[in-house]
Amino acid sequence: MYMAVNAYLFFIRCMVLSWFNRREEKMAVSDLLHKFTYRYTAAERGSWLSPVRYFKKAAMMVWRSNPIAIKATDAGLVYESDRSFEETDRHYFSGIIREVPAFVFRSDLPNTLNFFQKCFYLCQLALLFFYVLPAALLARDKAGRSLILLELTEALLLFHVIKSYSCKDIYILSAFERDIVFVSCFLKCNGRRVLLVPSSNPVSFFYKNVICDTFIFTAPFQAYEYEKLKQNWIIENTSLWPPFEYYSIERNTGGSGPQPRVIGLMSSASALREHLKHNNHSQNKDLDAEKALIGSLAVFLSENKQYRLLIYLHPLEKANEDNLIFSRNYYRINFGEAVQFAPPQPSRSCFHLCDVAVSGFSSAQIERLYGGFKVVFAPMGFFENYFSDPRLDAISIHSTQEFASRLEAMLSMSTSSFFETFDLKQYRWDFYKL
Repeated sequence: MYMAVNAYLFFIRCMVLSWFNRREEKMAVSDLLHKFTYRYTAAERGSWLSPVRYFKKAAMMVWRSNPIAIKATDAGLVYESDRSFEETDRHYFSGIIREVPAFVFRSDLPNTLNFFQKCFYLCQLALLFFYVLPAALLARDKAGRSLILLELTEALLLFHVIKSYSCKDIYILSAFERDIVFVSCFLKCNGRRVLLVPSSNPVSFFYKNVICDTFIFTAPFQAYEYEKLKQNWIIENTSLWPPFEYYSIERNTGGSGPQPRVIGLMSSASALREHLKHNNHSQNKDLDAEKALIGSLAVFLSENKQYRLLIYLHPLEKANEDNLIFSRNYYRINFGEAVQFAPPQPSRSCFHLCDVAVSGFSSAQIERLYGGFKVVFAPMGFFENYFSDPRLDAISIHSTQEFASRLEAMLSMSTSSFFETFDLKQYRWDFYKL
């Protein structure tokens, strides 16, 4: 039922109805209060200043005018986290749907509210602040409770954009954030059609609760995960799209082929994240898994001199000079001063530089499969059937004891035999009809 109401009031409505066990509202409130987020660091969790800090940010967002013009289109609207993704997102959509939607960004939301609207919403925000304040100060995660003020303000401005341009279809990217169930519920209650487009990572971690019209898988294994998660998903249908930036992924179409006897390590930047004190959603199990992988790989290379190692650094590790220096030093400590690194361009453009790439869980491995190259996953026993797809579990290494034999088996296989043996053709570029 169409229900034009602002995000602050809708949150109060959700809180009330969640007490009566209304399923959608309970899911929305639960995620806002309890779901993990990367939007603040572990150090900020206990800060007593968090309520004031986020109230100030939200109030400034309401008050500050930001008259960004958006080109109206019948294709709908894409809601993305940051403007830096615009070019690649536009290219992605252009290859899949006939008309590219308009774009709006969480980091730079338009604000064309008039003076009276701003005053009205600021009063509501202030009242909400006095509701959130004691809950935040009493909570162990003070930043988590306080962030709600900013998230609701973002939802408020987003819906004003949607109303202004009469958008019906809303594609939400970076849909792993904790406010997305609330945003989806809010938009659907106001007559909009919501389509969620996740990255090619497991959805089991950040999509335990889902409300949308269409959930778009960007990797085949996500359909397997859905079967385990669907009791907490309220959706109409699903679809399968290729990985993000599929158009720039190098394809193994024959030619000279990948470099023999070269092992690629797809870094997940776990050590750097620990160094930067990033929040961690898995109690550091991913860090422990990557450490076990690196240790086993170092032993394997020391005992098998015929193989060479090439490290593909994670984008975070290449983001600035400090990160780069830390990461290169980290890998030199583990593999020796002579260790080699892939060129600084995106990994997806130079997959041919190694025969087999190994990583714990990197989404670059899904891109590599899309390109038609061999991969090995190595959760090292810290995660069981990480992707929920038996085909990927069959190319995974689960312990230090089996590391050498499993990796050598993959190295000895041809690429065509690899895809045939493990039934991975659905992951390869020629499966998609684009």
